[in-house]
Amino acid sequence: MIDIQALMLRAPTDRAQYRWQRTIGDFYQRALTGSVFYALGCLVTAWFGGYFSRFPVLVITVLVLFTALTYLRRTHLPPKDLSDKTATRAWWNQHWWLVHAGCLAWCGFFAAVGAIEASPSLVFSIAALCTIAYTSAACEVYSFDRKQALLIVTLMELPAVTFFLIEVPALRALVVVLSVYFVYQLAHIRRGAREYDAQIDVEFALITSRTEVQRLSQQDGLTGLANRREYEAAFGSHWHAAARHQAPLALMVIDLDHFKRVNDTFGHSAGDACLRHVAARMQDRFRRGGDLVARTGGEEFAVVLPDTSAEEAILMAQALRDDLASHPLQWDSQAIEVTASIGVDAMRWDIDFSPQDSYRRIDDACYAAKEQGRNQVVQARLSAIAP
Repeated sequence: MIDIQALMLRAPTDRAQYRWQRTIGDFYQRALTGSVFYALGCLVTAWFGGYFSRFPVLVITVLVLFTALTYLRRTHLPPKDLSDKTATRAWWNQHWWLVHAGCLAWCGFFAAVGAIEASPSLVFSIAALCTIAYTSAACEVYSFDRKQALLIVTLMELPAVTFFLIEVPALRALVVVLSVYFVYQLAHIRRGAREYDAQIDVEFALITSRTEVQRLSQQDGLTGLANRREYEAAFGSHWHAAARHQAPLALMVIDLDHFKRVNDTFGHSAGDACLRHVAARMQDRFRRGGDLVARTGGEEFAVVLPDTSAEEAILMAQALRDDLASHPLQWDSQAIEVTASIGVDAMRWDIDFSPQDSYRRIDDACYAAKEQGRNQVVQARLSAIAP
């Protein structure tokens, strides 16, 4: 069975796609019990009419049919991948056939009762009340699809009503009643469809709001990079996964050189532009799946590099240092030099016993790069790598 709450948590960002997936879940769940109630209606009608002894073949046939439809509706599960439009559309059409089969089966039983009773007897009244109840429920349950809801009501009423009108004159008064009620049901279907769409709008608005809040909680507002909270969560996750398998994992800690001087000389707007400039160049450089670039402080950044050895990470850090140094920030017709001190290393599973151990070791290398003249790349606990 589809978990609607889980669907909302992983909902697509497109409203139409969300409505489609939500409707599939609703359709499956709402169609589960229809055939059960048809069978109950058949049992009650047959009990009061003595049909078990008078017409056993009719009763058994109808009950077997409703039992089979109940089983098929329950076992005909929606595709696991609700984003697969071809598979979901095929499932959708097939499931409607199961629903329509139940409607036609009840209509046939209702017509048979009318033919047997040939008058508005108690038994026929029970069958008629069941029909009214079932069509009313269908208007509500299947309101997410107006055409299908209308078709269900029509299938359950029209064949039997036509038969009564032509072949059973004593039941023509009921034909008038059902015809008037049919008009009411049309209005009910339209109202139900509007209410369903309004519910979808509310749900999707909540999902959109939650997604935006989640994005803001994970993203640095100035640069668009991951923030410190997201970095710590991602690095911790990568660290523990790599530690289990002793897999390579590298980290860079980056600190911009003389950033305070940029703010003091050119103003804070230039400082903000400098941070965005650096963030854009880093994002353009670290684009592999799994790479994470984060702003962890004022002018501090970190880059998480899964499946990366120390040697590879050092080369990447050198390339980043050279890229920043060769691309100054253009600000008010002036070129503002941007350089960075970078600490880098891969995790050392013999001495790193926690993500904090790894970070402290590489952060110390970043400070060592500053002490050695800035615009340097320093491998943790190793000598500086010359610019």
